[in-house]
Amino acid sequence: MADFNEQKFRGALDLSGLAPKAPATGAPAAQNPSAGAQQSSLSESPHDSAEASNFKVPALVIECNEANLRNFLTISNSVPVIADFYSLRNEGSVSLTAKLVKYVTALAGRVLMIRVDIDAQPKVAEAFKVTNAPTLVAIFRGQPVPVFQGDQSEDQLEAVFEQLLKVAAENKIDGMVSVEGGAMDADETMYAALPPRHQAAFDAISAGDYELAVQEYEQALNESPGDTMATKGLAQVRLLQRTDAMDFETVLAAKATSIEETLAQSDALIAVGEFSTGFNILLDAFAIAITERETIRKHLLELFVVVGNEDPAVSAARARLAGLLY
Repeated sequence: MADFNEQKFRGALDLSGLAPKAPATGAPAAQNPSAGAQQSSLSESPHDSAEASNFKVPALVIECNEANLRNFLTISNSVPVIADFYSLRNEGSVSLTAKLVKYVTALAGRVLMIRVDIDAQPKVAEAFKVTNAPTLVAIFRGQPVPVFQGDQSEDQLEAVFEQLLKVAAENKIDGMVSVEGGAMDADETMYAALPPRHQAAFDAISAGDYELAVQEYEQALNESPGDTMATKGLAQVRLLQRTDAMDFETVLAAKATSIEETLAQSDALIAVGEFSTGFNILLDAFAIAITERETIRKHLLELFVVVGNEDPAVSAARARLAGLLY
């Protein structure tokens, strides 16, 4: 895993005006990542350095994991890299990713974007000291520079990319990346690594159509029962469904007096990252339940999938559940 130091860069991003925002409520509007790309002023600054490094990449937007992270750190010596730390459980992540893809596509190789699923890649997120999604980090010569947390408007993102390119130029990080086998449009770039069913599910999530996303993931599991990515995606979308119109403040402030209310509170807690508390209120209910134990157990197991077995809260909750069962 990368060991980042505290190296500073000339002209380091000064974006303090972009305050962190709470995740957006309600379903995100459908985004067309390629729409308006030609109108962006960022695409009007051609790269003219004949001696700049050129890297061949499979796409302009690539999923990042522990295995391939060092490749991107190497590329960042010559090309600015942005890291989009996201979670499918967070609607703001879905909205922000679509907008980031639009700008990266418009820049046509002057910036490489990597995406890190903080639920599936907790060690990568930890290495960058990222705890919440969405979070954007710029990487220059292997060094991370925090940019912002939370979804941002189109105008704010344009300012971000202008400043990012300015910092890169000042530090002579002015190489290019190009897609192997020719150009790809924004949708192809964003979903290059996804199987068709998963792409369809992600499209549905982006459009706020969680029911369709559930259907796509269920069909993917029918076709391939061992598809762990579909299992996780299905659990995540079901949580999005249950919390889509939820008044979190009201749900969390109330005292649960029924199994339904307890399940809702656990969903709300998991959605805001309070994993241990979310699991424990279900386990407390399981300990005294007589007729609803199976309902609680199934709900717990699905939330374990959402959070991921790598999280210590899941390990602790599994151990407590085993003790209650046996």
